[in-house]
Amino acid sequence: MTSAPSSIVAPMSLTGESGAFTDVGTCRSVETSHLVRLGSRAVVVSYGSPVTPWAPLRLASTTPLRVHIDGRVVGADRVITISPQTLSAFAEGPHELSVTGAGATGHGRLVLAACAVAVRLAGGPGKAATLSASSHYGVRALTFRLPPGLHVATGRGRILGWATIMTAGYPSRGFALVGPRTESNAVTVSVSAHSLTVTNLPPRTGVFSVTLPAGVLSGRGGVVRLTARTRGSGALLRASTPATWLG
Repeated sequence: MTSAPSSIVAPMSLTGESGAFTDVGTCRSVETSHLVRLGSRAVVVSYGSPVTPWAPLRLASTTPLRVHIDGRVVGADRVITISPQTLSAFAEGPHELSVTGAGATGHGRLVLAACAVAVRLAGGPGKAATLSASSHYGVRALTFRLPPGLHVATGRGRILGWATIMTAGYPSRGFALVGPRTESNAVTVSVSAHSLTVTNLPPRTGVFSVTLPAGVLSGRGGVVRLTARTRGSGALLRASTPATWLG
């Protein structure tokens, strides 16, 4: 005798947790072409992976444009920036992206999905910096890879910054990062000149961040990349975004 099959239990969503930035208004997964033809002209399409307020969906041309999604106008100018908040009005799935200008119309396919994981790096020369990751579902390991032009001044015994873990249902907790490897309550953070790896995060961890004092992170901006290993399925998620690196 066998029991009836049980229904699949979906992982707990962590988008509403403190510090998260993976909700639909601030983060959207986008898939579309990086070029739309407008007659003999090219419209360049760029965006973060995923789209966030600091890495929006952007269309640029030498001629004034009008951009529509499913026939609805979402912007008009030579450079049009479309935020996740604007995209939140459109459901997950495929949509028609159309661009008009200079007497011509170009078409493309835009696919929207929920944001699984996102990364952010904000700081500047001589300023404190914050490196953070937010996941829709719980993660157990993270690896941040810094732009080639940015590096961490690691040193054995040197205090590099402060790590904060935000786990659903529990108060956030933090600990100092000392030298290239720190362990706190089984969580290990390994820091090199161009990367930071976190392992053995507690269950239902949705946000992890590191605050680095002025002088620890230096150089010039670029793209920061993140890989995140989820709990349960063990899927490997990826995200990237330009660093907000202001002088």
